[in-house]
Amino acid sequence: MSSGLVHEERLSLDLYKKGSDPLGLVCEIASRYSIAALEQSIRICQSALKRDDLSIAVLGRFKAGKSSFLNHFIGRDLLPVGVIPVTSVVTEMAWAPKEDAEIRFSDGRIEHVGVKDLGAYVTEANNPENVKKVSGAFLHVPGLERYKGLRFVDTPGLESAFVHNTGTSLAWAPNTDLAIVAVGVDPPLTQQDLILIRKLFEYTPKVCVLLTKVDVLTETEVAEVLHFVREQLNRNFDQSIEVFPYSTRPGFESLKFNLEEQFISPMLLTLRTQKEAVASHKIQVLLRECADYLQLALRAAETQDNEKQRARRRALAGRDTLAAAKWELELVARHTTRVARYHVEKILAPHEKEIAANISAALEREYPTWKLPFARLLEHFGAWLGDALRLRLSSLSTTHEEPFLQPVRDVQRQYLQILQGFRDRLSGRALELFGVPLRTTETEIISQSPGTPDVKIGRVFDHNWELLSPIIPMALIGGAVKARFHKMVGYETFKSLSRLTTQWTDIVAQTILGMQREAELRLEQLIQTVENLTTPSTVQVTEIASELDRVRAAQESMEVRSMHD
Repeated sequence: MSSGLVHEERLSLDLYKKGSDPLGLVCEIASRYSIAALEQSIRICQSALKRDDLSIAVLGRFKAGKSSFLNHFIGRDLLPVGVIPVTSVVTEMAWAPKEDAEIRFSDGRIEHVGVKDLGAYVTEANNPENVKKVSGAFLHVPGLERYKGLRFVDTPGLESAFVHNTGTSLAWAPNTDLAIVAVGVDPPLTQQDLILIRKLFEYTPKVCVLLTKVDVLTETEVAEVLHFVREQLNRNFDQSIEVFPYSTRPGFESLKFNLEEQFISPMLLTLRTQKEAVASHKIQVLLRECADYLQLALRAAETQDNEKQRARRRALAGRDTLAAAKWELELVARHTTRVARYHVEKILAPHEKEIAANISAALEREYPTWKLPFARLLEHFGAWLGDALRLRLSSLSTTHEEPFLQPVRDVQRQYLQILQGFRDRLSGRALELFGVPLRTTETEIISQSPGTPDVKIGRVFDHNWELLSPIIPMALIGGAVKARFHKMVGYETFKSLSRLTTQWTDIVAQTILGMQREAELRLEQLIQTVENLTTPSTVQVTEIASELDRVRAAQESMEVRSMHD
């Protein structure tokens, strides 16, 4: 049994006293009533129980000073910083006896490098738009022994020019245990900051605000900004949110001391309790969602038969909405797939002359050294040209992978909007018909990494010129042969780029098709869940009410225990 599973079992025993198992209860009910829409939330909770440390994620707008803060707080410049958006990959740091950087790739590979080499994988400059397909980085730092049990997480900035960075951070958000939202003093708090904090409360019971770069303000101005930020937070949230002013400049060491004493040290002293609180919070959110679905089923079951049939017909109008949503998904996929070839060609076309000229220059240098009979010369040139094209086109394919896949990211964003809009409309209909909204929030569709195509070069010569070899003296035709080779370079470059364009177009189309199927499945799961819960069946009102009572009892039990803790 792994240490993670041991911890999960141990944590579960503490959370679920008196034989109560709220997560198991939700799994049981979701299975019995076919509430497929709860699957993602269940996975988030299961993941929270498996982790044996406490993550403190630093999130916020780009250039809010997240990386600089973490470097300053731990006392070492481990994370790359700069005057433009730098971080492109989620980077985690925790204590370990031996220092190194563990680089994790989307294909499952893990590479260990020196900490000083981290920037080659996680920065926008050295890994633009994450062309190296790094899924995450983990720094093992012996100097963090005093923070043993905590894992600090640096995330890409939100709302920068690099849209993929925002997606990376939001996709990681469900893994958050505790959150620090970094906010610069200019402006001190935006609507987007508030939206981020609200989203984070779906995953964590504790969010604090780090007010960075306060060294540019006077003491009076700092007091004014702090008052403004706290006032806005109190106005928008029921939860208590601490605000910590911070600066990495000399002379502001007291701010670091305050953060450590008031936020970090209490976490270390109550690590187990905090871990249980995080798992409890995620499970309480799951119980609330489960209760919503059961309440919907109960209202439907309580309705008189004639009223139920009318209500069901109206609810089943969601099938029409479902068809419209699927058609919208298909239109997006069709349009994007249709223009995908033009998109890829636009990226590759400017490189055709450059590649051909580069290979021709190499041919000019190497041709005089090819002292071969005509037949062998043709064979050698074919292999040489194939290798030259494969090398350059493979490099081109890898370097431009992210731009090639831009249509996939565009579809990803559009699909998320379509799915959330469908959920919102269905929630409004459920509220209208049965007085119960559906509060589940749509999560990102993460496409599988499609990888790069295998660059293949076709046969350079289609005729058996080698049959003429015995009667053709090379001294006589050498110049003509070289001229022919140069012409073949241009032709084969064009043909190979065209083939590569087709390969990338197919990859984009297949990836979008997979995302379309996933989006359609989510729509079907949601509408099927609602139909299952609102369709007359042999399940009695008392049985549903009993299940709802069990869920509410679990909610109350966990809420009471949370208050006592």
